[in-house]
Amino acid sequence: MDSLRIAFGVFMSGDVGEARKLLADKALLRSAELAATERHLDRLREGRPETIETTSLHLDVLRDLRRIHSHICSVAYPVLDAAGELPAAQTAADPITLSGSIATPSPR
Repeated sequence: MDSLRIAFGVFMSGDVGEARKLLADKALLRSAELAATERHLDRLREGRPETIETTSLHLDVLRDLRRIHSHICSVAYPVLDAAGELPAAQTAADPITLSGSIATPSPR
């Protein structure tokens, strides 16, 4: 919920510092998601029946929460780009582009 509040503020004010904080929170959430997924996989390796029964639900919820948060954070990109703080590589590496569409790799 904190990220949503910050995103509204970034959208309304264009505050560069808050946009930076939003993207830092995005990186923290990504790390937390990876750690939770790893813990879940550890429980699967242990053969816990309750984990086996809920594995799809567990992983789907983690993935969906990350995607929702990623969409919330997308308001930071145009603000940082306008301030000259968005590296060109960042736009290409992140699946959410400045226009809001899904990035697709260019054919080589």
